[in-house]
Amino acid sequence: MKNFALFYLMLITFVGCESTNYRVIRNGVRVSKTIPTSTNEFERLMEKDKIGKTQRNGEVVSQLINEKPSDKSAAITIENTTNCNIVVRILGAKNYLLPIYKNDKNFILIDKGNYTFSSDFCRAKYYKQKSITESVVITLSEYLK
Repeated sequence: MKNFALFYLMLITFVGCESTNYRVIRNGVRVSKTIPTSTNEFERLMEKDKIGKTQRNGEVVSQLINEKPSDKSAAITIENTTNCNIVVRILGAKNYLLPIYKNDKNFILIDKGNYTFSSDFCRAKYYKQKSITESVVITLSEYLK
């Protein structure tokens, strides 16, 4: 019985490292979502991110240079100053997953609105609710500076 309890505890620990539960409110109803987080997911997202990257570069630069308050979208640049590859989840009216290599940056063009930004990396967690009304740069670091 003791071995079974130890096995069960180890199983929960390893499975818990592979997923993150998020509570999302849609039309006043709370929904629990499990979003997988793993090295495989990161690599898959990075491969997907490479598709059309040159065109997105142009769109983001154009948005940053020509931004107007009446635009429906905003450029989000996230700088990852940690020693860990991360996936930033941007949850709102539309949901986005943005993979970022360690000590690197990535960007995305999103619709303006209210979003929850979250990520688990190294020994830290990031969770922030933001109202996106213009382009923004976010820097994530493992330690307070």
